[in-house]
Amino acid sequence: MFLVALLFYEKPPQKITAVLADGDDAGQLMRRLPLNAEVKILKKETEEYRLLNGRTTYYVCRDYVCLPPVNQI
Repeated sequence: MFLVALLFYEKPPQKITAVLADGDDAGQLMRRLPLNAEVKILKKETEEYRLLNGRTTYYVCRDYVCLPPVNQI
């Protein structure tokens, strides 16, 4: 457990929030995401997390910095 804690301290996992567009499947999405990422999947957009161009949108944060939303991971 100490090695896992050290790994998370040295390389914090990415935080990915995915907003699904109509017709997209969360199961297929999970296969394309990194295994060591903290993933949150939203089935519809919210005020904070909007769809970009009407397609499934990914909000990625790493090293405590959030990147602009994108449609492809």
